[in-house]
Amino acid sequence: MNNYKIVIAKYKEDMGWVHRLNQPNVIIYDKSGVVNKNSIPLPNIGRESETFIRYIIENYDSLSEYTFFLQGDPFPHMKNVDSNNLQDKINDFLSNPKEISPAFCDIYYEKADYFPDLCVRQYYKHLFGEACPEIVEFAAGCQYIVNKNRILSRPKQFYSDIHAMLLLNKVTDVGDVIGGHSFSGPVRNIPFDKLTMNPWTFERMAFKIFT
Repeated sequence: MNNYKIVIAKYKEDMGWVHRLNQPNVIIYDKSGVVNKNSIPLPNIGRESETFIRYIIENYDSLSEYTFFLQGDPFPHMKNVDSNNLQDKINDFLSNPKEISPAFCDIYYEKADYFPDLCVRQYYKHLFGEACPEIVEFAAGCQYIVNKNRILSRPKQFYSDIHAMLLLNKVTDVGDVIGGHSFSGPVRNIPFDKLTMNPWTFERMAFKIFT
């Protein structure tokens, strides 16, 4: 199967690994501020979440059968995958695909209130119209492999609304939005605002969006 795209959200990572991929299938969005003929420049807003949702909106009517959503350095979240075998792993997946899968990494299971400042329960209710489960499932870095039918199961306007929320959020440092534990600082009681959403909250919504 060659009907797939690898969508990469880059900031300042070393992209030397990309040349090992099947180049016609690779699309790089770059938020570093450096102009490169091999990538599409974007403002540094919304991290990978904004990049991936932007790609969906811009290609909603022409999606490939599968889209691989990856960060600029995807490997810390992956298991037994590196730059030398990533294309082989992609080929293996496509030979026996699933409609949605984390991109060669584990699914995390986290209590909905684990980071109170992310307002996970409120955003879940706002986006999906139902109560948030006690445990949310997600892949770190929003790194997923998704069949186009899973993406198209939600209307384009749904993604456009989320994209607008991500664009209105200017936070780029996780420390500014995650609190409540010794490694992330005290709870700051950041209020829920349905007009905006930070990328780390979206990270916890993405699996539900695609399933």
